[in-house]
Amino acid sequence: MNLATRAAFMTKARHDIDKALLQLNEVSTHLTDDAELAALGALSGLSGQIQYIETVLTIMRDLQTHQDWAERRKQE
Repeated sequence: MNLATRAAFMTKARHDIDKALLQLNEVSTHLTDDAELAALGALSGLSGQIQYIETVLTIMRDLQTHQDWAERRKQE
């Protein structure tokens, strides 16, 4: 994976993590205010966002592992 592609994926992942953090802060505020239903609403979609981030990072790790392996193989 070239550096520009990696940087683009990392920027997207950081953006999505920031969005998830904002959502978690909203959930925390609702729970502090004893507004359980509002907290549930704020949680909506959060697990999907986290799963997406995890998938992107896992793919990036696997691609890097494969590239490292291919590079070592080429040097043999």
